[in-house]
Amino acid sequence: MKLLNLALGFSLMAFGGLGFLACGSSASVSACPGGPDCACATDTQCACAKDGACSFACTGGDCKIDCAAGATCEGSCAKDCDASCPEGSTCAIELGQDGDILCENADCVIAAGPDADVTCNGGTCEVTCESKCDVACKEGATCTVQCAGDSEPKAIAEEGKCE
Repeated sequence: MKLLNLALGFSLMAFGGLGFLACGSSASVSACPGGPDCACATDTQCACAKDGACSFACTGGDCKIDCAAGATCEGSCAKDCDASCPEGSTCAIELGQDGDILCENADCVIAAGPDADVTCNGGTCEVTCESKCDVACKEGATCTVQCAGDSEPKAIAEEGKCE
């Protein structure tokens, strides 16, 4: 398994690991091993309660992860992930192919897979792109993007792209 150390002090296990909420797997949707603040409506739709702390690994396709205001969320989504990190939350997310994340006045560290879209409205976003990805930095957000092959991240003002 690939271990990704993120600037916020999280250790993120890519696509699996003990203690992670396993969305899109055969795990019971009534038991969320990612912590008591986590809830799953289905195998591919999970949420973290306001001011809670959750970790997850969504290995199926079309996953939806909602991190409520003030929560701390860490984890990974495989293909076609839709994640949101609202005001006051802290998120460390690894997005798979075609993933989308909205970071809204939050602190986000994102490892973006191919064709991922990252939107940062206010707050802070640190994005590392595996390959092609798009980053929108709006509403006074502070954003950095590091493309594959770059030796260090670059600050962006409005939009960033990796090809």
